[in-house]
Amino acid sequence: MDEKQKRNNFLKYANIRLDNALKCIARIKPLANKRYYEYSPTDKKILLSKLNDSLSEVKRAFAEKEPVKKRRGKRKNYFL
Repeated sequence: MDEKQKRNNFLKYANIRLDNALKCIARIKPLANKRYYEYSPTDKKILLSKLNDSLSEVKRAFAEKEPVKKRRGKRKNYFL
């Protein structure tokens, strides 16, 4: 695959995936509304920590020179 095709693939998928990620994050924001939801300071800390961890992983992946291995697994229950 030539460099132009790699660039086109990046632009195509980066736009789609970034849009999906931003939409998913926006769906978390309403959970902060205490009129409809009740959460503890610990719940808030867990949620924000996991979001920050994921963002840190993305930053590390872009900083690394080696290809990043995919992690696959079951959904986790963070609030137990």
